[in-house]
Amino acid sequence: MKQFQAIGENHHHSPTKCKANSSKLINLDYNYTKQYNYDDYFRTNHFCSFWGINFRHRVRTYGEHPSAIISQTAYCFRKFLFGIFLFVFSLLPCFSYDDFEIANALKLASMQNDIDKRVLYTLAKIESNFNPLIISFTAKHTNFHFKNLQKSVKKYKDRYLINFKGSEKELQKALKILLQDKTLKIDVGLMQINNVNFNKSEIPYIFNPSYNTQKATLVLKECIAKKAFMKDSIECYNKGFRKVSNFDYYTKFKKSFLKDFGGMK
Repeated sequence: MKQFQAIGENHHHSPTKCKANSSKLINLDYNYTKQYNYDDYFRTNHFCSFWGINFRHRVRTYGEHPSAIISQTAYCFRKFLFGIFLFVFSLLPCFSYDDFEIANALKLASMQNDIDKRVLYTLAKIESNFNPLIISFTAKHTNFHFKNLQKSVKKYKDRYLINFKGSEKELQKALKILLQDKTLKIDVGLMQINNVNFNKSEIPYIFNPSYNTQKATLVLKECIAKKAFMKDSIECYNKGFRKVSNFDYYTKFKKSFLKDFGGMK
């Protein structure tokens, strides 16, 4: 995430002991995509097309029967309570973050924030490849070492892109140390939240998929509120609110979305 409430370009990316599953989110990809789109509990979000994406719920018309409105209100209230239960439960100590926990975190954030779940799915895929236990940043040198974490380094422009992966406990320790270097812009977790969007008190929770996804979704909502077009909103998630002329992040997003969910050829 770059500066100010948006996840940036440092990619190409409850105290618990959790192991990441870095494989593809099998219950959403390929044969499971249709089921994820249409055959689940959260049915109110929709995605129009790349000619006119609507991020939010459709509005109920005034002409509907009162009993239907009452029924829908009761349904929404039950869904709200269920959402709170899922979110609180998701923050309890766990032994692993599996594919279904990650999928549920994305669906819950979608439901609670009126953002189409396929948008969140695509962002999580291109940001972290569904790995909630990852730290990413760029630096002018590679002299960063954490004994119990897996490190990868790639050349990125005139800098180095550095990733650390491993257990949640070890990543929390590393993050505390890395945050002391004020020159680093550090992206964290499933949807790669930048350190400008969280503080040290959130370190015990920031790698949790539900917590991380909720934070990331709020960033996206700010972008949607301030930008007139979908392309600008997606680019804002990566680069912040500044005016941009290169929509490379949106291009990457669109390519991944169409591959998994279809749409405009």
